[in-house]
Amino acid sequence: MAEVMVAVVDGPYTFDAHTVLGVIREAWPEAVWTPTPVGTVDPSLGQAEIGGDDGEPPLVVDILAGGEAISMDGGVERIAELVSRLTAMPGFPDDETVVLTDWSEDLYPLAPHTSPQTLRLAATDVE
Repeated sequence: MAEVMVAVVDGPYTFDAHTVLGVIREAWPEAVWTPTPVGTVDPSLGQAEIGGDDGEPPLVVDILAGGEAISMDGGVERIAELVSRLTAMPGFPDDETVVLTDWSEDLYPLAPHTSPQTLRLAATDVE
């Protein structure tokens, strides 16, 4: 199990929650979205749960308000797949302003269209 965050460390880029949910649902139609109840003090807009019934641990994804970060808790394979899909979203920046935390020794800068294989190879501090 790994607990990581895709975070915008600089610049104007933000993740649109509806677009991120579309990416998740396209890859995992069975994903369950639970919005954060109104009035709750929580930095998250809600939580998506992906899988868990195939022997691999579920991937729990929190989309943080403001669109500057997405936290993920789950297996390396699903995290690598989702992060890869996020880097393929239109407009994903190519200036290393979006990073993956707790994946390697240092912050791991993400580039557009980073492959799941590249991400798996970089996973040094997870599991």
